[in-house]
Amino acid sequence: MVDDARVYRFGDVEVDTAAHRVVRGGHPVALEPKAYAVLLALLAQPGYAISRDELLDQVWGHRHVTPGVLNRVVAQLRKALGDHAEHPHYIQTVHAVGYRFMCDPEVDVAPAPPVASEISDGMPAVEISAVHDLAEERGAGRSPWLRVVAVAMLVVLAATAWWRFAPPQATSPTAATIALRPFTMVGGSAADAWFAEGLAVELHDALASVPGLRVAALMDPADPRRKADVRELGRMLDVRAVLDASVRRDGDRVRISARLSDTGTGYVLWSRSYEHALSEVFDTQGAIAAEVVESMLGAVPGQGESLRRRLAPTRSVAAFEAYLRGVELARSPLDRERSGQAAEAFRAALAEDAEFARAQAALCTTETRRFEYWNDAEAHQRALAACRRALEMVPVPPEASLALGNLLRVDGELDKAEVHFNAASHAPAVAALAHVGLGKVAAARGDVAGSRRQFDRALALAPQDARVHAETGYQAYRDGRLGDARRAYRRALELDPDNAGNWNTLGFLHLLAGEDDEASRAFERSIAITPSADVLANFALLRGQAGDHEGAVALYRRALELDPDDYINWGNLADGLRASGAAPAEVRAAYSEAEQRVRRYLGINEGDGYAQAALGWYCANLGKRDEALALVRTSGAAETGDRAEIALYNAESLAMLGLREAARQEFERAREAGISDARIRASQLRE
Repeated sequence: MVDDARVYRFGDVEVDTAAHRVVRGGHPVALEPKAYAVLLALLAQPGYAISRDELLDQVWGHRHVTPGVLNRVVAQLRKALGDHAEHPHYIQTVHAVGYRFMCDPEVDVAPAPPVASEISDGMPAVEISAVHDLAEERGAGRSPWLRVVAVAMLVVLAATAWWRFAPPQATSPTAATIALRPFTMVGGSAADAWFAEGLAVELHDALASVPGLRVAALMDPADPRRKADVRELGRMLDVRAVLDASVRRDGDRVRISARLSDTGTGYVLWSRSYEHALSEVFDTQGAIAAEVVESMLGAVPGQGESLRRRLAPTRSVAAFEAYLRGVELARSPLDRERSGQAAEAFRAALAEDAEFARAQAALCTTETRRFEYWNDAEAHQRALAACRRALEMVPVPPEASLALGNLLRVDGELDKAEVHFNAASHAPAVAALAHVGLGKVAAARGDVAGSRRQFDRALALAPQDARVHAETGYQAYRDGRLGDARRAYRRALELDPDNAGNWNTLGFLHLLAGEDDEASRAFERSIAITPSADVLANFALLRGQAGDHEGAVALYRRALELDPDDYINWGNLADGLRASGAAPAEVRAAYSEAEQRVRRYLGINEGDGYAQAALGWYCANLGKRDEALALVRTSGAAETGDRAEIALYNAESLAMLGLREAARQEFERAREAGISDARIRASQLRE
């Protein structure tokens, strides 16, 4: 770098290399050793572009260090010097090259400091003086070995001081990776937390859309990891930096304080506070996102403007507030009522701004989920209309392509679904989930190898995303790989430990494997977080399997209070009532409710083999023999639906109709497809 001691002056900054000191506006500035070394390298060649590789070689020796480390150090320097990435006065990013010190500093040559001072740079003064006193006391000419001891002590003390006072350097991971803590709402009531949470989701998704930047899945506000030290969080999530923010709202004014921290050192790379009218919140989000990208990737032409556009999806404050409310509701554990509330919030946003593409895409996604997860027949038309409207917007929101792909996949329109998933796969923010969709399409076509390749691609794109691990686990379950499925859900729960839905599914997988104690613990954990209809129904199944039919009936009734339109739980309630010895009229009424709802669903998705098999079972119990037999045949030949569950339904239908040998064969098919012996033994119709 520089051989002579020098003093550099530029603006209100003075850099004294002899004293190893940086002063700005008359006040000392604290810099990490690496940041100071980069500053000296830039000052030594003002006006010249110094490549990233050259800086990495000079300062780090280029060993086990990625350009992202340099980006963060430059961000620290800019903060210390009062410089800005977008309008720099001192340090300019030269795209695809490196950095340039823009101004020509005044340079004075300073007297060289004593050798001992150079060695002792950064050491506590008392320790240095003790070593000097020892050397003088012994005398320079008396004993050569004492001089060696004195120098050795200097080296040891220098090393000790470095270990005590120098910040540790980040050593892993190797890519530009970042996590966002849930944003906190300061002041106001707990009911206002949705505003801060919605802003975090928006910023997370915007950063995830930046090529070259890997963003960990956004933590739930209840996630205990959110309170971890930034270095510990970096190790847990395998990221180099963490962004967090606090939000304070006072009427139409909002204050956002954001900071980016290095997980290797624990140091704050930069922090900013913004206070303005609520209508300017879009500009604030764009500014924060641009700072993050500059820190992690360096200057990327056009990226700042692209982020600002994405983070200003509407200029209607009322529309944006309704949208954020919907985002917070949609992020909650799967719940039919809250999902409906989210859809209404997105409609309210669109009523304020009909061209609000993100709200339209969110409505498309929410209605698709309502149809897919709860067999809500009426949601199908709403989802189709919302998705088609989103596809008319320019540009098409990738979230809409993803949602429509899922809707078409559930409808059995696999070729059309594939087109939309491929379109979504080019958008970094949803690429992993698009490959999940392509994996499901391949599985529906019977291409097991192709399906696994797509899921592997999704995991490679988003290794820290609990949703992707959960989807991978569910497909493993559909493929009959129960061990792989349980492992995937355990990993999903490591990444998102308070996800009630994933605890429920893990419990169901244990139930299928006959591991009743593990299933019970998982269901209880899920219910403690959110007592959804799904987990109550699964817990009821476990109770019924153990012979507690009255307990099962009580749980099914609770599930139907939460989701009264679920044909599966109406059928399960009827089964429980029948097993508990309830009055025949009560049993028949429950089967009739299930029949009506499944017929409505099959009117939209007539090829669903699982729904066909369920209807066959209801018909068998309602005395509709011929239709029940026809449904056994059609469901057995259907291309979609869980083969194991279809076989179990069909076995029970055939047994109910007195066809014992055919029923025995279907029970065997169910066992071979993955249904546990415990569930088969629990069937009252088994031979």
